[in-house]
Amino acid sequence: MGDRLNIRGPLGTFTLRENGLRPRWFIGGGTGLVPLLSMLRRMADWGEMLPARLYFGARYEDELFCQEEIRQIQDKLPQLQVKICLSRPGNHWVDYRGSVVDALRDDLGSLATLPDLYVCGSTRLVQGVTELALSQGLPDSCLQFERFLSA
Repeated sequence: MGDRLNIRGPLGTFTLRENGLRPRWFIGGGTGLVPLLSMLRRMADWGEMLPARLYFGARYEDELFCQEEIRQIQDKLPQLQVKICLSRPGNHWVDYRGSVVDALRDDLGSLATLPDLYVCGSTRLVQGVTELALSQGLPDSCLQFERFLSA
């Protein structure tokens, strides 16, 4: 009794932005998926109807996780499109074969309305998405990212 506990709130700024009615695209590699799912759950809880896409990338199929949670979020966000990308898929993989950046490149080229991008993952992933986005004409204001640094 009488012990003092000091608590600090979150220090990051990787959160959903209110930027009008632009679509929101979430791009994650590996454990970078987790903060993106949190944002998507928030959109579902608030009944937001903005167009949304989730790109989740891994190397191998056994590295995928939270697949059931993604399906549950899709049930609450019917406008959410999901693209699971494997850069080193097995012979039986039927979804996207290639990196998340490759998938994003394929999809960005055919848009009339540019999306806001929320990117979470390795420095390499964030850098690849950022370079691609800027080359496609997205302004810096459309990019929000959180990168993981290796220990």
